[in-house]
Amino acid sequence: MFRLSSALIPLATHPDVRIDIAAEYADELRKLGDFAKEHDIRLSMHPNQFTLLNGSDKVVDAAIDDLNYHAAILDGMGMDEAGIINIHVGGVYGDKEAATQKLFDNAPKVPEHAMKRLTFENDDKTYTLEETLAVSQKLQRPCMLDLHHDWCNPSALSPIELLPQIAQTWGDLPMKIHVSSPKSEKEFRSHADYIEPEMLTSFLKSCKEIDLPRVDVMIEAKVKDLALFRLAEQLGKIRGVKRLEGGVLSW
Repeated sequence: MFRLSSALIPLATHPDVRIDIAAEYADELRKLGDFAKEHDIRLSMHPNQFTLLNGSDKVVDAAIDDLNYHAAILDGMGMDEAGIINIHVGGVYGDKEAATQKLFDNAPKVPEHAMKRLTFENDDKTYTLEETLAVSQKLQRPCMLDLHHDWCNPSALSPIELLPQIAQTWGDLPMKIHVSSPKSEKEFRSHADYIEPEMLTSFLKSCKEIDLPRVDVMIEAKVKDLALFRLAEQLGKIRGVKRLEGGVLSW
C-alpha cells in the first residue's frame, strides 16, 4: 500500500494553469499504474484539509476541482475502486447539524468518477467516528477509521464496538484504517516518531474475530518506513501472527 502525494502534479488545478492531466500525462500515469498493478500495490490519495464539501460555495467549487484532479490521477493509472480518495467531513461553522446537511446537499455535485473513490475519515476535533460513520452510511461510501483521532475525539461507542458497521461500509473492498501514536501527553494530537502497538493490536484482534479477510493499515509516523518496519517486527512476535514480508502480516 502506498499513499501518493497530492502535489504529484503541482499547480494542476490553479486557475492560471489548468492542466488536462488525462491528456498531458497519459503515458506517465499508465506506466505508474502498470508498476503498481504488477507489484500489487494499493494506492490512495489524501487531499489537503481545505478540500471540504460543506464550506462556502467558493470552497466547495475548489474542493470539487481538487477531487477531480485526484480522481484523474488514479483513473489515469487504471486503478480500480480500491484506490481511494480520503477526506474529512468538514467544518462545523457554528451548527454541526446544518453543516452536515450542507455536505449531503453538495454531494451530488461531485462527479461520479470522483465520488466512487471517496472515503470519509473521523477527525481529532469535530466529527467523531460515530458521526463520520453516519455520514458514510448516508452517502454509501466507506468510513475511514483513524484510531488516534478517535482517542482525541472519542465517540460514545468505541472503534471495536463500531467495527462491524465500519467494515460493512467498505463492501467488497479491503477495509483501510489509519494509525498513529500521540507525541506526548502535552502534544497528544501530534504524531510520534514511532507507533506503540498495544491499541492497534487490540483492534486488529477484533478484526480477526469477525473474520475480516484483510485490513490495510496506513501508518502516520514521523520516521516513516522506520516506524513501519519496527511495528511489523513487533506484531510479528505475537503468537499466531506470521510476518510474510516487509509490512505484510498474516494472523
